[in-house]
Amino acid sequence: MIVALIVLCAIVIGVVCILVINRLRRPHFGVLVGEGPQDGLRKASREISVLTWNIGYAALGHKADFFVDHGQSVRALSRKDIAAAANQIADFLSAGTWDIICLQENAAAGFLTRQVPVRCTLDRALGHKRRYFWADLKTVLMPKVLRFEHGMSTYTGVQDAGCEIIELPQDQHYYGGFLKKFYVGQLSRYPIENSDKDWVVINIHLSAFDQDGIVRDAQFEGLLKVAEREFARGNFVVLGGDWNMRLCQTDFSYTTDQAYLEWIKDFPRHSIPAGWNLFYDPETPTVRSLEKPYLEGENYKGVIDGFIASPNVVLKSIKAADLRFAFTDHHPVVAVFITAPEAP
Repeated sequence: MIVALIVLCAIVIGVVCILVINRLRRPHFGVLVGEGPQDGLRKASREISVLTWNIGYAALGHKADFFVDHGQSVRALSRKDIAAAANQIADFLSAGTWDIICLQENAAAGFLTRQVPVRCTLDRALGHKRRYFWADLKTVLMPKVLRFEHGMSTYTGVQDAGCEIIELPQDQHYYGGFLKKFYVGQLSRYPIENSDKDWVVINIHLSAFDQDGIVRDAQFEGLLKVAEREFARGNFVVLGGDWNMRLCQTDFSYTTDQAYLEWIKDFPRHSIPAGWNLFYDPETPTVRSLEKPYLEGENYKGVIDGFIASPNVVLKSIKAADLRFAFTDHHPVVAVFITAPEAP
């Protein structure tokens, strides 16, 4: 009896220690090490194409709901469904010819992916590109079945000059009281051929459930400081990703209860510096609500994924791909940018 009690106490202490370690964990910010080819890639030109897509770890497709968004499920889809979605996302991405791919909610095998190695699936499909991954939600010392490693990936088909992680203001939320999602900018540099300047592309994913959007505003201000510094150096700056803020008003039909849309915040257009521009596709929704599986005309739909570019950058085209939210709760957005004619 005493031995059993001692063992039980040891187990409890061990679990508590692991939870405390995870709560206190702080990720590494700064320079990020890349993987994949570099020498065989071409140099960036004065025209560059960028795709951004929150892939929802391949587990938030059209059949999914999610408890954080007032749904019922933690893991709505089966392992088979998640594996199929990961392969379909990989097929979509590998079929494109975009210079730079910015993904949010990429994930290693873990609890929410039902052990499907989503990131490995994409890495294999995009093996001809150089890649950078940074985990914004990660566990340590947890058993395999309970592990998380979700984050942001940048894949590039043009030569880069490095990638760094920019720390942003954080919200105070912990999942389960011990697991924290960190918010950053994933900044990559791409030297332009026959120029001493760079394309600077910042992959972003801002907070979603901060009170009154205060943290999102602070995160945006932090990104702008970095972006303006790069612009002052003569570089061509593009920020793209999931802003978790409504970029424009839309008239997409829905029946979602307004009580489920408390996270919606309008983008602070007044904070955009003079000469900088916000770009999005107003015709196609880029996100849908997750209070229930997707039904056309019922789930809320909005535009929260897009780009901001510096004054020396001109938009050539932008389009969101309408995939009917088959693989995730977001749609990919592709933009083509060129340097302004008067730019050196």
